[in-house]
Amino acid sequence: MYLKVCAALEKSVASTKGGLAAFKRGADGAFFNAYDNINECFKLLEDAISAMGINTETRKFLKIGLNADAGSWFAEEQGKYEWDGPKTAYDVDQLIDFYEKLITDHPLLEYIEDGFANADIQGHRKFIKKIKEKHEDAVKVGISSLF
Repeated sequence: MYLKVCAALEKSVASTKGGLAAFKRGADGAFFNAYDNINECFKLLEDAISAMGINTETRKFLKIGLNADAGSWFAEEQGKYEWDGPKTAYDVDQLIDFYEKLITDHPLLEYIEDGFANADIQGHRKFIKKIKEKHEDAVKVGISSLF
């Protein structure tokens, strides 16, 4: 199944503005994108999954996971997340709202990993609490390492 998804993605990506160079499969099987924004990336994935005809209204066999790796774009001195550089710095509540919008706009989004920096325990707690209240059945939250 995974290889069929990869083939469908490569077919979809080949005709996009960045071509295959803009959306690559990593050694771990995950995909890296070089698109301007995350919504373009989601659209590409959603279109490829839709083109395969596997998902139905009642059952979603293929879903999307997001490894945000927020620790790599956390500006600790400001206590903010620079999603798109300093011009777009989110505090914890704004980042939670951003993730919630992704969940709402992209129903195939099933999993968000490392949504906050490892040191931002309060951000993780607040996010997990909100997800449990609103989206528990739809979205899982992962934290790769806490220390």
